Formats: sequence, C-alpha cells, structure tokens
Amino acid sequence: MRPTATARPSSSSAGDPAPGRLGGLYALEQLAQDNRDPVLRQTVVDVICAYLRMPYTPPPDGDRSGHLR
Repeated sequence: MRPTATARPSSSSAGDPAPGRLGGLYALEQLAQDNRDPVLRQTVVDVICAYLRMPYTPPPDGDRSGHLR
C-alpha cells in the first residue's frame, strides 16, 4: 500500500518559479520523513537527484525572474 500525499504548489510571485520549486522540494522531503518505506524514500532521493542534475540555463540579461531574492 502506497501512502497518498497531497500538496498544493507554492504560489509564485510575478512569474518567479523559484518559490514553487523550493516548495516542491520541501514537500518531497516531508514525504520521505513521514514514511518509513525504504523504496519510497529512495524514490524521493532519485527525484531530487534528477532535478539537481538538470542543466541550468541562465535567463537573458535584464531578466531576473527565477532568481531568489
């Protein structure tokens, strides 16, 4: 039996996606902390690692959306 978790994405201000991504990481971390199933925990680790391996493309000059303030 797999646990179900519902989380609403964090609202981002002015089109800044960083708060939503950070909220998603915190939700994944909480899911892993709340569950003792090693398979689920490993899945969370795999998802976070895959996200961290994604290439980063900086925004064009003058566009600061996506930067943490």
